[in-house]
Amino acid sequence: MAYELNIQSSSNEELTLWLEEFGKASEDEKKKAKTLLAEARHNAHSLQRSNDDLKLDLESSGDKNKDLVTERDNLLTERDSLHVPLDDPCFDSIKMVVEGKLVDVPLPAVPESPAPITPSSNALPVVVEVIEEAKGENAQL
Repeated sequence: MAYELNIQSSSNEELTLWLEEFGKASEDEKKKAKTLLAEARHNAHSLQRSNDDLKLDLESSGDKNKDLVTERDNLLTERDSLHVPLDDPCFDSIKMVVEGKLVDVPLPAVPESPAPITPSSNALPVVVEVIEEAKGENAQL
């Protein structure tokens, strides 16, 4: 009986040691899980903040894009309005109102080719004046 008691006692000690090891392992795993959970929450928060920032950037970029497209369209309209020929019948800005009616304003004739630039033979002579340095009290060195 003492032998069985000894075996039971050593078996109980082994089970107690195994239980303590298992308890320590579970505590370590619990700490690791808490640490990983805290990191995951921090990462999720950082990702959410980054996502929100990117959404705001996207909205502001969209607004800037709309403004730029509007400005481009306005510039294209201005450019196109400058290409209207002056003799176009729909171009009424060269008309004036006389007695309640639009009347064409006569335009000066434009030469086909510009006149060549030739040096003038009536060039005036260039006068060069020589100024001597002042000597005396007020002279600067």
